[in-house]
Amino acid sequence: FVTWLDCRAGKGQSVYGAASEKGAARWSANRLLYVPKGGSVCECCPIVATSGAKERVGIVFRNLLKGMRDLCITQSTDGGRTFDEPAPLGGAPWMINACPMSEGALGFVGNGRWEAIQARDEKLSIARGSGVVEALAKGKRPTMVTLAGRAVFAFVDSATRSIHVQNGSGEIPASLTGADSAVDSPHLGVAPSQVAAGKLSVWIAYESGSGETRTVALRELPLIK
Repeated sequence: FVTWLDCRAGKGQSVYGAASEKGAARWSANRLLYVPKGGSVCECCPIVATSGAKERVGIVFRNLLKGMRDLCITQSTDGGRTFDEPAPLGGAPWMINACPMSEGALGFVGNGRWEAIQARDEKLSIARGSGVVEALAKGKRPTMVTLAGRAVFAFVDSATRSIHVQNGSGEIPASLTGADSAVDSPHLGVAPSQVAAGKLSVWIAYESGSGETRTVALRELPLIK
């Protein structure tokens, strides 16, 4: 499932999506998933989407309602054909008159429960669907993937210019650095063939370098049993 910001519904940005079909041989028609009541969702913050068992799909995006730019979640239980009304992840409303360029991260864990990470003022917090938001770490640019019912997340530590990778139990303590250059923009994923074979590892892609000499690196990180 893929989702993006789109302005074809009228003034401002709305949320659109499409699902892969026929074993990923083709894509469904574009679908309008959410039209914001205030005229537009946050114009620049990236959207994240993830899928889970039993045709569950979740999307986290930054809404814009009455000056509040809060991360919201909307969910589908039919493979992305329909979605419920978006709901804030939780925490105090963020009143800001500009796009904070700060995305969230989302993953489905055991029994269809979800966990989401949000970044605000260089601080990360985690929400688990109960409305309660817990402090997680200092950092930005969170990303998340689930493997064997466990959430694995990564984020950028601005102070050390490094990327930290871990889960709730700290079973993948990893720190990725770029020597004398900064690393940024981490994205986690899993290889379906490895998951089917029972191999517990995640993959991370990230940027390294500075100025115009930036490259994209890809690494495999084993999950400690």
